[in-house]
Amino acid sequence: MAFARLPLNALRVFEAFARTGSMAGAAEALNVMPSAVSMQLKALQDHVGVPLLRKAGRGAELTPAGRALAGEIGAALAQIEQALRGLRSKSRREAVHLTVLPNFVTSWLLPRLPRLQAECPDVELALNSSGRVEPLGRQGPQAAVRLGPGRWPGTRADKLCDEWLLPVCSPAVRSRDGEVEPAIWPQRHTLIHNRVDPWTLWAEPPPRAPRERVVLDDTLACAMAAEAGLGLALARATVVADRLARGSLVAAGPRLPYRYGFYFVTPRGVPDTPPLATLRAWFKREMKAV
Repeated sequence: MAFARLPLNALRVFEAFARTGSMAGAAEALNVMPSAVSMQLKALQDHVGVPLLRKAGRGAELTPAGRALAGEIGAALAQIEQALRGLRSKSRREAVHLTVLPNFVTSWLLPRLPRLQAECPDVELALNSSGRVEPLGRQGPQAAVRLGPGRWPGTRADKLCDEWLLPVCSPAVRSRDGEVEPAIWPQRHTLIHNRVDPWTLWAEPPPRAPRERVVLDDTLACAMAAEAGLGLALARATVVADRLARGSLVAAGPRLPYRYGFYFVTPRGVPDTPPLATLRAWFKREMKAV
């Protein structure tokens, strides 16, 4: 077969030389010695019978015939890589590495994972739960669901939904202590204070604020404390949505716009893989109703 006589290794070395522009660069890219690169390039020239390189200073450069061949080889290798990628995607699901806030995972995402698996069977999700803003791409996660202003350097940020703050408590507490109004400090309730989203976002405290209170530093913990009947919590809508739906928490007043929204964030300039595009579309559908 003619294919069996092709100098495939020499073609691979030639492509690396054309891509890097030097024998040293090709050697580094292929993890071989420069002398091995030189030998393979000479073998390829002998095989085709046409000069592919010429001296340029202390190094070498492609001849017009070499540049033409490099273009053909690059296109052919890209086509082969595309075919192999297609086979890999058919034979196994491609994991999407996603970083999210810990309380978002617990309160919002985990209850919806069965629906994600049913609606997006080709998406395998690898979750990284972190309160830090993780760098995306290369060594970091491929994407993130972030709560913030929508601007992070070097990223593309697609808005998923606005976030809201609302006072919540158990049904028994609301029945006993009543509802509250924005801009008025709740007086009758035992307040559960959240250091992240304090009650001062709802109203300025009076000169003598109620002494009895619970102080926590986690939004989900505040929601759970309110669910247990410990008092009134100021919570984000995404954190308490499922508890409100099942009735273990009730709204004790109207909701207010939060200072940040939710965004699906990916590295700027990096094209989506099909699973990543599917995951972004799923989050947009699911979070539209928040």
